[in-house]
Amino acid sequence: MKNRHLILLVLLLNFAYVFSQEENKNSYAISANINLNNNGISWIPVYSLEKPSIITDFKLTINNFSINPRFRFDIEDLQPWNIDIYLNYKFKQKKTFAFELGTLLPAATFQQFSFENDSGLTESRLTPWMYVFINPKVTININSNLKFRISYFEGFPTKIVSEYQPKNGRTIFIQPLIKKISVNQKIDLLWMPQLYLTTFNGDKGYYFSQNIFIGFKNFPIKISTSLNKAIETELRGKKFDWNIGLSYNFSKKLIEK
Repeated sequence: MKNRHLILLVLLLNFAYVFSQEENKNSYAISANINLNNNGISWIPVYSLEKPSIITDFKLTINNFSINPRFRFDIEDLQPWNIDIYLNYKFKQKKTFAFELGTLLPAATFQQFSFENDSGLTESRLTPWMYVFINPKVTININSNLKFRISYFEGFPTKIVSEYQPKNGRTIFIQPLIKKISVNQKIDLLWMPQLYLTTFNGDKGYYFSQNIFIGFKNFPIKISTSLNKAIETELRGKKFDWNIGLSYNFSKKLIEK
């Protein structure tokens, strides 16, 4: 059953990519964001690093199709924490409504496990948990300054390698998309709050989280902070977590005529 779902998803995204190429072969954009922070946070607490981390986020957009590799690393040990390859297609958008379909193909989170070798000594091994996620999302336009997005993730592991590895999971995000706020003529602020429900192996949790970016206008480096707070949860992990860091952003839209 899982293999059929995976094949169907790959075919659908391949069709979306081909369709976007035929629609307009000349429109594309590139962007990148690099974040250094004192505490690696995941919206799913069991996947949080809880160490200083570097997060790199690259994106190539071709018309309505985008590919978005994301790499997260533990700064102290220079080891991978999380690697995602996110594919997304934006279907025809209307004035008040838009629909997108994405997938994490694959999504890998790395866990450190200790074990006893044949000599009786304790060793540590970095083990990846591999998943595939489907991500449909709907965006509702309220006005030029505010939108609401409902985003759903359904995931399943490609292979179970540990008794601690979650065998299924789903998450629903409700996200107000707020236009960047001008604090004054030199400083702007971007606030990205969200409420979400997540379930793993039958356990569930309700959370509030947010990202905040503050910086000088037209300057690529900004101060960033993330926060994740459990409202009510049965999941393992911290009930409250936050970090602070620096983010570098680059984006360029190229349209050939």
